[in-house]
Amino acid sequence: MKTSLKMTLGAVLWAAMLLQPSTLLAQGTAFTYQGRLDAAGAPANGSFDLRFAIYDAASGGSLLAGPQTNAAVAVSNGLFTVTLDFDAGVFTGPARWLDIGVRTNGGGAFTALSPRQELRPTPYALYSPTAGGVTNGSVTAGQLRTTNAPAAGQVLAYNGSSLVWTNLPGGGAAGWSLTGNSGTTSGVNFLGTTDSQPLELKVNNARALRLEWASSVTDFSPNVIGGYGQNNVFNGAVGATIAGGGARSTFGNVLRMLPNEVGADYGSIGGGNGNRVTGVGGTVPGGTGNQANGFASFAAGRNARANDDGAFVWNSYSRAATSFTSNRFHVFAQNGFSVDYDVQRQDGGGSHWAGFGISGGQTLSTWTGAYLDDTGDWHSRYVIAYGEGNEQAYIGGDGIGNDVQIGSMNPTVTEVYMWNAASGCHMNLHVATLTINGGCDLAELFEISTERVAPGSVLVIDEAHPGRLKLSTQPYDKRVAGVVSGANGVHPGISLHQAGVNEGGENVALSGRVYVLADADEAPIEPGDLLTTSATPGYAMKATDPARTQGAVLGKAMSGLKAGKGTVLILVTLQ
Repeated sequence: MKTSLKMTLGAVLWAAMLLQPSTLLAQGTAFTYQGRLDAAGAPANGSFDLRFAIYDAASGGSLLAGPQTNAAVAVSNGLFTVTLDFDAGVFTGPARWLDIGVRTNGGGAFTALSPRQELRPTPYALYSPTAGGVTNGSVTAGQLRTTNAPAAGQVLAYNGSSLVWTNLPGGGAAGWSLTGNSGTTSGVNFLGTTDSQPLELKVNNARALRLEWASSVTDFSPNVIGGYGQNNVFNGAVGATIAGGGARSTFGNVLRMLPNEVGADYGSIGGGNGNRVTGVGGTVPGGTGNQANGFASFAAGRNARANDDGAFVWNSYSRAATSFTSNRFHVFAQNGFSVDYDVQRQDGGGSHWAGFGISGGQTLSTWTGAYLDDTGDWHSRYVIAYGEGNEQAYIGGDGIGNDVQIGSMNPTVTEVYMWNAASGCHMNLHVATLTINGGCDLAELFEISTERVAPGSVLVIDEAHPGRLKLSTQPYDKRVAGVVSGANGVHPGISLHQAGVNEGGENVALSGRVYVLADADEAPIEPGDLLTTSATPGYAMKATDPARTQGAVLGKAMSGLKAGKGTVLILVTLQ
């Protein structure tokens, strides 16, 4: 039977040899032997004498053939080839060992290499006259000396002691086909590993997907790493995801590595390059140079730094933009931002807008700045903000009057405060012209000593309580101070008070128009008359005594009262 054989030899001193395959002819017993010779730990070069002998034991035993010396064998880079021939009758079936000796070319004693190298059956399977007579294809599987009968799809293999029929690696007949499989069972049939070693999928011999088993003391969840081969999960993170991206790029003459990296449990990167997550549950959807370093943080765009827990950072600038507090939405946009829903833009009437936008000075159609449009007419455009209650504060305009409005969408809200929430103080208001539509007089809050006063009542200074006023009770009283605002629906246009000084009391008109309670029993009142205090508590009357009028004048009548008691419109001008 013709055959080829290959055998490995090892030596503890300085040589290792390999049996090289060789075709053996029927009439010969010689075979080619190839080996590797090392000298002082490095491949040998030069000429060496090699001696070979056959024994029937690994040590001691009987010499069966040889020794045979091959002189001046050329060795190049440690490799050599010799032809050995120990004649017939040596390889009869029992185990045989090859004893090898070596010396430098030119004489001296041979150095024996230890241990002897066992020659297994394959090396001396020479041509057999009997086997040579077997017709091709006449040997069946049942005639082979195996421990079992083969099943469909199995192949013949050696298990170390005998020949056995076995399945092909990867499942044999149940292996995965390049053209697809059918009849598989999820959980039973799978692609992957059964140990904790990573699994990689390559394309063009470069890694495109890496699956890593990852676990901690409390959690276990695999890491999925797609994209660039240098994308990386570090710090022992579990449950991390890098969907793709990452890059190696050239900038000028500089080679840059821009991998995506996750170093915290359950961090995720969707793509892009040069992105990094070090906060647990942090997310970078893509972009470039972004970092989600806070717990459950989010960084997008380019060079965004979400360093605080729960922070959302989106950046469009080339420079880095960093979160400055936790649980806040940060947007750094060069041209502003807008959020629109079913937006309809039309310069004429009939269409409306719906949405919210902050344009940062960029013009959108015919409107700029911030806008929020409701579902009413096209000219109804507001920015509405809800406070802790239901104030529904807004700033905007209705498209009528060429003005900007500040107010509330809640009809029950009637006051606007200029308030600094950080300092807890009211703020200064600077205007060119102030137009007041809700009142006619300038009033100031005063505490009143009298228990009950009605709107329109005349008040005088309470000399017993500095800073307080009381109801007037005598005519021509030089302590006259003003009129309680609010009679007949005429309210103060301006109401003055200072926090911590005059917080309560009544609005007392010090200037402007106001209705006053008047008594015309002493003399009828006509427009233009000077009014002063009267003997009727809280009532004004016509000043008819010039000698007593100086310093007791309340103001000038703007309407008349012929007789009795009533109200008169007065222009408050204390003098």
